[in-house]
Amino acid sequence: MVLKGDLQEPDILQAMAAFQADLEATGLVGKPTSIVNLLEKVNSALQDGGDERFAVVPDSRELVAQYLLLLEMNDEQGMVSRFLTMDYQEGGRIQALVKDSSAAGGRPRFSERLKRLAPNTLGLLRWKRHQPASSYS
Repeated sequence: MVLKGDLQEPDILQAMAAFQADLEATGLVGKPTSIVNLLEKVNSALQDGGDERFAVVPDSRELVAQYLLLLEMNDEQGMVSRFLTMDYQEGGRIQALVKDSSAAGGRPRFSERLKRLAPNTLGLLRWKRHQPASSYS
């Protein structure tokens, strides 16, 4: 799924986190990941040395910007570019592996569930379902 909007805005990142939790709760996908997960890890590490209570999206735009800069400076494996475009506006990606991607199995249920979940959780944020270049169905 690709999202468009200001991905330095804490409210948008929190909506992404809520959507990921809702998506995982369907049982149709594995653990969804996005830039939210990276920001939560950095926040936890810098707030109290890895205390899980701080594994949340930062609540200020400035802190999000600082963490993104820190992540970019240490992004040897390309994790940030995997989830964001460099302007933070044109694409935030949430990745989730569908457990059953067969046409008869999980794909139709997943698509239907996605159509219902996304508007409720993501509000007015623009989004579209992204299909990988190759499919194993």
